[in-house]
Amino acid sequence: AVTAILNNEIVSLDWQFKSYGGCGKFKCVLKRSFDDLSYITATNYKQIYDFQIWITAGAGETSTCYYDGYITSIRPSLTDAEQVIIDGVGYSNRLKDLIVHDGSGAPKEYTSTTISALVEDLITDFVLSETPITIGDIDTFTTAVTSIKFNDSVWDAIAKLAEITGAEWGVDRNLEFYFRAPSTSPTLRWFIGKDIGEIEDE
Repeated sequence: AVTAILNNEIVSLDWQFKSYGGCGKFKCVLKRSFDDLSYITATNYKQIYDFQIWITAGAGETSTCYYDGYITSIRPSLTDAEQVIIDGVGYSNRLKDLIVHDGSGAPKEYTSTTISALVEDLITDFVLSETPITIGDIDTFTTAVTSIKFNDSVWDAIAKLAEITGAEWGVDRNLEFYFRAPSTSPTLRWFIGKDIGEIEDE
């Protein structure tokens, strides 16, 4: 359910999308009283609030979700005018909070499997029931795994498997986890000055 639409209050808005991790950090500055936290946090200040960025192609056109993450920090600003600064991250960061284990706290061992099957097992066993993340595209990597043990976060386990295969991975704007071979052909083409007003290239 939509809690609030913040369009009319936004002073600035930045977000990231990375090949490794998917939706990254975001930062939003709102023009409102510094102590007005309405619709951006719960009364206990602990509840995770979802933050989505939708872009409309033009007047009367359809809107597309370009980013989905959650709020991690809310702070006032009194430097110029009263403002509220919101920071957050994409849902792939939830993988850092989830630990791979065998149920008793000991390392989880996987034997006689493939990288793709192993990735799907990790997401199914440790992520789906704890987060709103679902399984999206998992490409077929037939690299055989004779035996491997994990006793760290799901993030670290997935990152290690991606390092072995060269795969890109993360959680996209639809909250779907992906693990796929890097694309060799562009699927989008944006033009500076028309589609993009400003860009910083790393």
